[in-house]
Amino acid sequence: GGHAELAPGDAFEAEILDLLRRGLGRVRAEDVLSGPGFVKLAGAVAALEGRPPPSDDPAAAADEAPKAVFTAFASLFGGFAGDVALIVGARGGVFIAGGIIAKLGDRFDWTVFNRRFRDKPPMEDFLRDIPITPLESATATAFAGLRIAAAA
Repeated sequence: GGHAELAPGDAFEAEILDLLRRGLGRVRAEDVLSGPGFVKLAGAVAALEGRPPPSDDPAAAADEAPKAVFTAFASLFGGFAGDVALIVGARGGVFIAGGIIAKLGDRFDWTVFNRRFRDKPPMEDFLRDIPITPLESATATAFAGLRIAAAA
């Protein structure tokens, strides 16, 4: 799924993806929605704002990043997750796994994520009741999968 392309949700995100596309060609979800992707996103926002590029280290880039980077990250992630939920009919829930969300901690804007996840006319009613659960680790991911399989 990480090889699917990202779709912008507004003009600022379109500018970000256009800039990234110049260097990457096709901008896949994992090109932005990962630790190294966060660095690319922070770099694109910095370029658009006329600031120097961030550190190549994801943790350092996150420490340096302005709010606009976190907002764009959460929005793009929410849009992508909502699209995936629509594609697979994820009525039982969406589990958000991987290290980047945990590493961003309180800087990850769940309000922005949730708004973009559900803002998909005319499918808001379908998406409204889908629970979203962040998982802390790969172990939690495995246990969540086992619980679902056991309930089936």
